[in-house]
Amino acid sequence: MRRYSIIPICILMCFFLFACGKETANKTETQNSSEQGTSAAAEISSQSADATESSAPLELASLSDFVGAVKALGVSFTEETTEYTLVGAEDGCKLTAEENVAMLELYVFDTGTDAYQAAETSGQLHIEEMDDSFDAVVANGYAIVMDDSFPQREEIYPLFYSLQAE
Repeated sequence: MRRYSIIPICILMCFFLFACGKETANKTETQNSSEQGTSAAAEISSQSADATESSAPLELASLSDFVGAVKALGVSFTEETTEYTLVGAEDGCKLTAEENVAMLELYVFDTGTDAYQAAETSGQLHIEEMDDSFDAVVANGYAIVMDDSFPQREEIYPLFYSLQAE
């Protein structure tokens, strides 16, 4: 019986090893999005200044806008693509802070999917392959998971809530 229960575990481990191998391919993608994020950061910081003067809320329209806004806060991080499909998302990224290796993961969902509706109701993202769940803040078609020690944490949540569904 034990032999049969080990087979799914081995398959799952192979899946995760395969997913980790995609990281080098994603680095080029990350560098390109970093360049886009830098220009978005300048735009976001100018929008922030305008928003502060006019007290109008900041509106972010995409994942790259959010990454640019986090950069504008002065947070140094590395960016990677996450295995967003595991939680039923359409896109996602992971930011790892350079100063303390704390992580932030942001997922983009289609708001009509069961995965998003379940996450919105429960406040948790579910990984079906592992039959596991973890806490997340869910709003406007996005979900965020952030370590307590991530830099500028209190400033990042308003950025998250300003994201508008694509």
